[in-house]
Amino acid sequence: MLVVNVVTATAAAAAAGVAAAVSAGARVDHVELGNELYWGEYSAVFPNGTVYSNAANTYAAEIRGDSALQAAVSASGRPFPKVWAIGAHAVGVGGVVASWADELNATLDHALFDGVSLHPYLSLDERLDNSTGKGMFADAATQQAQRAALLSPEGLAGLLGMASYYRIEPIIATLKSDGWDIIVTEVNTIEHAGGGALLSWAHALSTASI
Repeated sequence: MLVVNVVTATAAAAAAGVAAAVSAGARVDHVELGNELYWGEYSAVFPNGTVYSNAANTYAAEIRGDSALQAAVSASGRPFPKVWAIGAHAVGVGGVVASWADELNATLDHALFDGVSLHPYLSLDERLDNSTGKGMFADAATQQAQRAALLSPEGLAGLLGMASYYRIEPIIATLKSDGWDIIVTEVNTIEHAGGGALLSWAHALSTASI
């Protein structure tokens, strides 16, 4: 997968980059129009999912119609890369993220996209330890205590509630209601600067619970 930056790169430049990668022998099966454009500074460019979807529709159409990219893909003997829009990862944080999936459903063009990609930043279920309220950014000692609680019989019983707690299930349901395929393209390992506790195991478990 190649992620193209729709904020700083034109569609023509993105298509040229993908074409160069394909021509160099790279296997490019997917192109994501990102990155996480529902966050912070990007909200000035894309204040909601509708604005992103309108821009993404134009961007995707230009990429699909780029003759140099079409020629590179044809010469490679592989199918044209699937094109994915970026879907917000959780509605719980509110703001722009809260309505992003509904706005994608209303505006994103099915003829131009193969589906919507998600970056589920799910980690420890804070219901197991409410002493900090910091979730994935808690210090190492707290994270290890939460890990022990999560892996206890009682914690495992609550694992399937994780996705609902972080409110990604409604996003998946919303997107699927409009017929979108969904893929997970980013599941991060986060290392807290002070404690150094890696959360790859937590992300794996919580992503699996989706």
